[in-house]
Amino acid sequence: MELEQATPLDLDRILSLLGQANDVFLLTETAEPFFVRFGFERVSREEAPPQLRASEEFRCLCPESAAFMRRSVGAGPV
Repeated sequence: MELEQATPLDLDRILSLLGQANDVFLLTETAEPFFVRFGFERVSREEAPPQLRASEEFRCLCPESAAFMRRSVGAGPV
């Protein structure tokens, strides 16, 4: 399956492999509209779990201007 053809249902199947995860987070500088179609929403970086805020990517590699996004497992597109 090509990523461009993936659907929110495909993402739910993939996320179900994560087991007990309730939310999925990402940082992006350029692909916010792409991830919105999969039900991700932009949220404040302050909402990130402590373990994520402590990561090198979050602290150093992704600039403050990067969109921080969250999707609840099982959520469809907004």
